[in-house]
Order: sequence, then structure tokens, then C-alpha cells
Amino acid sequence: MTAAACRTCGTEPLENARFCHGCGSPLDESATHAEYKQVTVLFADVVHSMGIAAAVGAERLREMMLTGRRITADEGHRLGLSHELVEVGAAEARARALAVQIAGNAPLTNQLILTALPRISDMSRNDGFWAEALTTAVSQSTADADEGLRAFLEKRPPDFRGE
Repeated sequence: MTAAACRTCGTEPLENARFCHGCGSPLDESATHAEYKQVTVLFADVVHSMGIAAAVGAERLREMMLTGRRITADEGHRLGLSHELVEVGAAEARARALAVQIAGNAPLTNQLILTALPRISDMSRNDGFWAEALTTAVSQSTADADEGLRAFLEKRPPDFRGE
């Protein structure tokens, strides 16, 4: 049986609820007594495992996944899992600076980089060269490409408009 209302927020509880759906507080006083257990958890997130295996090698990936061994930032960087290292606490500022730099690129160029490059790497060498030439031709046939060249020659930042 549940309480008439949550003692913390006053929300009327759902039938047979042990916790308030409004604030998460326990509805039954006995639910406030916690039982603590020490556990060991091995979590292996294998998203992009093929890319990680390509970077660190299949044997190293297998060892990391089977043992849960942690690696330092320096070791991960040396293995090719990151592009650069920053001081502790500086990651968000660096990520924002990169985002501003990327946002300053021509929109079509960013789109082609995000969508074409992953596909090109999965193609045969000849097909990859063809796709690369095609994406280059597409990106160079825009008003933004003309603006980029003018800005370079005039030694000024480009003003890309997505055209």
C-alpha cells in the first residue's frame, strides 16, 4: 500500500509505487534503508570497435575488452585514439574553439567531409579516387569556393554563406 501523498513534494503516488514519480523520493519509510554491496563491473562499449582495432590492433583491443584494463590519456594518444591532448580542465574550451573553427568552414565542404570521407575509406582504391574527385568538383563549383579563393588572395577571413 502506498502513502496518501509524497512527504517531499506532495505528489499523489501511482498505485503500488515505492517511489514518487514526481521527485523520486521513497514513499515507504522502509524503502529509505539502503543495502550497500561492493561490486565489480566490466563494461565494454564496442561501438566503432573496427576503427579502434585498426588504431590499436586487434590483439590490444581484445586484451582491453577482456581485462577492462584502463589506459592513460598519454597511452591512448600514443595508440592513435585521440588527435591531441589538453591539460586537465581545458577540454571543453578546446572543443568549443574547434567547433568555432569548423563552423567557419563552407557548409557544403563540412557536409562532404562528414558524409563522403567515411564512405570513401570503405571503397576500393579506384572507386575512392573517383569519389574523392567527384566531391572535390562539387565543393569547388560553389560561390563559397569562389569566396574562399578571393579571401585567400586578399589575405582576409572568408565569409561563407552556404552558396
